[in-house]
Amino acid sequence: MTVRREIVAPIRHGLSFRQVAARLGVSLSTVQFWVKQAGNQRLNRVNYSDQSKHPMTTHCVADRVEQCVLDFRKELIESYNFRGQLADTSLYRHVVILG
Repeated sequence: MTVRREIVAPIRHGLSFRQVAARLGVSLSTVQFWVKQAGNQRLNRVNYSDQSKHPMTTHCVADRVEQCVLDFRKELIESYNFRGQLADTSLYRHVVILG
């Protein structure tokens, strides 16, 4: 039996969250998390695997846009026109309007 299952089972048999946390040497929030994950599912049906809290998708821009931004930054550095926020506006104009 996994530690995560050992967290959920005693709760369902009447022990308090704090008792289980102390007995297993884990934090109260860990007990709360795994009991919530288990929900009302049978113990042998609960997914006890690690699950990322971060989305699996990334927000990427098109290669053409990325290259346009890189080219523009290079132009700014070469011409010494980089002035903080003004450069952001120029970048927007360069990418969106002039594309």
